[in-house]
Amino acid sequence: MLAGPARCFFLLQGLLVIAWWCWLLAVPAARAAFVPGGLDAASLIAWAPADLLLLAPASLGAALPWRQRPAVHLVLPWCVTAALAYAALWCVAASARHGGGWSAGVCMSAAALGSGLAASWRKPSPPVPT
Repeated sequence: MLAGPARCFFLLQGLLVIAWWCWLLAVPAARAAFVPGGLDAASLIAWAPADLLLLAPASLGAALPWRQRPAVHLVLPWCVTAALAYAALWCVAASARHGGGWSAGVCMSAAALGSGLAASWRKPSPPVPT
């Protein structure tokens, strides 16, 4: 089972992903800091479905105790970490290739690192009653 601080991290991350996309969709001017030069905002908005349908629910799910399904508890945080690592690498590569938009790479790298640390911060799961 994830330790309390790790569960809080994944809960906060899931909520922040939702809030971040609400902000970017409601305030188009905010997108500029996250879009690499030469790309348009559509390249950023293309990530919204994956983040809102996969990343946010998976992060929120990683915050749940999952006492009856300990395998989910072990795998889900690492799936979130892998998804964030992929996105971080894409963002850094796009910024290096096109210039600008480094805020996306910094944010995604921090989220990937935090998720990896939180995923590794486990305490032994209590036995499941039979």
